[in-house]
This record gives sequence, structure tokens and C-alpha cells, in this order.
Amino acid sequence: MAELIVPDYLYPTIKFQEYQAFILNCLAILPNLYFLHRSIYYKEFNNRKYFKYMTIIMSSEYVFASVMNASFNGYLIISYYTGSQIFVKFCSKCSIFYLNFRHILIATPFYIHFFRFWLLVFNKKKRYFVFTIAIIIILTIVPLLYTMYGQYFEINIYFLPKSGCGYQIFSDIPFYTEIMYFNLFVVLALPFILIFINYLIYRSVAKKLYSVNRLKVMECRKILQGILLQGLFASIFHVPPIAYLLYYSIS
Repeated sequence: MAELIVPDYLYPTIKFQEYQAFILNCLAILPNLYFLHRSIYYKEFNNRKYFKYMTIIMSSEYVFASVMNASFNGYLIISYYTGSQIFVKFCSKCSIFYLNFRHILIATPFYIHFFRFWLLVFNKKKRYFVFTIAIIIILTIVPLLYTMYGQYFEINIYFLPKSGCGYQIFSDIPFYTEIMYFNLFVVLALPFILIFINYLIYRSVAKKLYSVNRLKVMECRKILQGILLQGLFASIFHVPPIAYLLYYSIS
């Protein structure tokens, strides 16, 4: 779709998902603030430094994401009911930022658990850790920044219809489509890789400590079960955007 066909200002198109996103993100703010407060001030967490800092990082990210998405969808809903037009490009870029931040929400626990995995399983090869994590970050974050570069700096952009803002910005920079699908593959794959990593951690801990510290082994098993549920939910929630992109790539 040519850029000139899309007007600069439009009335927002509101559907069920905008109301749903606004309500759910508003409800998510307080629990994550509670977890953040507990992880900082609860004394028992001082004995579990790894889980303390992991909870602080993840709760902070979820608070930021919830506030950001609630504000964005609230802006769309208010504009819809007040009859106000929205600036299409600005609205689309806000939507892009949130969608890409969801990518960060999935990548962050992977980085944290990979660090734990490396310390427990490859604790004698610490000199390779920086090199390995640098490669992982390049594979998971740099492609995302590349697609955002084309969208935010409006390089050979085009638009596709999307609820909320009316249109979504895409870019025709080299390899944009291929990298976009690579990002989707990364988002889907990371939760399952995370499950596998925590399974290896569990096996390593069970092998070393089962006869001397069964509580530690049971704790790792519970973490593995929690990561399994988290990974499944994370994958399910990314089905709608993937279906959206596949639909418009085919049509």
C-alpha cells in the first residue's frame, strides 16, 4: 500500500482487543508493583540474591510494559469516544514500540537463566561467557533494532491496515521481511529453549545434590515447572501477531 494513500490523521478503530488490553494491563500494574516492592524489601530475598535480582528486573519490565500499553490503549479509547483524530505515524510507532518490547520481555528471562545455566554447568569456562552472551544478544536483539530502524526513520515505508491506529508502518529496506520472520521465530523459540536450559540445570543439580540436598533439587524442579507454563503461555500470546503478518504476506 502506497504511503500517499494513507492520511496523516484518522479516527481510531476500536475493537474488543483494545478494551481487553487496557483492562488487563491496568490489572497487571499493582501485582507487579507488589512483587517489585517485596523483592526489594523482603529480608528473606537477601538469602537468594539470584532470585531477588531476577524478580526486580522482571517486575520492573512488566510494570513498564503494563503502564505503557494501558496508556496507549487508553489514548485510543479516549480519542475514539471524544471524536478526536490521531496522528497515524505516531500512533503506529507507539504500537511498534510496545510489540517489540514484548520481544524484550521474552528475551530477558532467557538471558538471566542462561547466565545461571552457565555458572552451574560450565562454571570452569567463564572466559567464554562474554563471547557467548554477546552472540546471543546479537541474534535476539540486533535484528529487532534493524527492523525498527526502517520503521522509525521511515525508510521506504508502506502501510497495512490494523485495528487501533488504522494502519501499521512497515519498511522495504533490504531483508526486512526475512528478518521480521526471523524475529518471530526467535520469539517462538526462546520459551522452548528456556525450558530446555532449565531442564539441564535441574539434571545438573539433581546429579550433584540429590543425595545431600533434596530441597535444592525440589526447588529446581518447581522452577522448571514454572518455566514450562511460562513458555507455553508466551508462545500462545504471540499467535495473533504471527497470524496477522502471515495473512498480509500471503494476501
